[in-house]
Amino acid sequence: MDIAVNGTVVAAGTAFPATTNWDTWATKAVNAQLTAGSNTIRATATTANGGPNLDDLTVSGATDSQPPPTTPGTTSCSDLGENQLTLHWGASTDNIGVAAYDIYDHGNKLDEAAGTVTSKVLTGLAPNTTYTLAVTARDAAGNASPATSPLTCTTLPSSDSTPPTAPSGLGQSAVTATSVNLSWTGSTDNGR
Repeated sequence: MDIAVNGTVVAAGTAFPATTNWDTWATKAVNAQLTAGSNTIRATATTANGGPNLDDLTVSGATDSQPPPTTPGTTSCSDLGENQLTLHWGASTDNIGVAAYDIYDHGNKLDEAAGTVTSKVLTGLAPNTTYTLAVTARDAAGNASPATSPLTCTTLPSSDSTPPTAPSGLGQSAVTATSVNLSWTGSTDNGR
């Protein structure tokens, strides 16, 4: 799960220990900076199966022995294409070293990069699509920095103007009151 405090992801991709029975409890410590007064803490599942049931949240004093990395620097996009772009950010600092950078689109983890780099080519994107990107830094202890301010980048429209051919030879078999099996000859495309 991603754990956010006041809208900023502070622990990305946090794994929670599994239990064997519904009446067996497990705990997971997450270090986060809280502000004086009210804070909003949100746990968002990052897997298809969702996250664990959360029955209790305990807040304790800070230890500061392992502070999180600083927020990465200003982000920018370059080399915009139909299906990719390059995301750049300023380096983060940490007392034990930045292990990785996590890249998010609308709060969902999209990719990650080694802690020694400050740019990443993001591939497999959809043409003519707007992505709202943010970066967090992570140290070897699992502490995550606050996220950068969201950056909006839009991929180029597709240059593919040739549609696939129409499928042909539609046939049916095994017709019942509630189902039918369909078959057809597949279409072809120019590979773009």
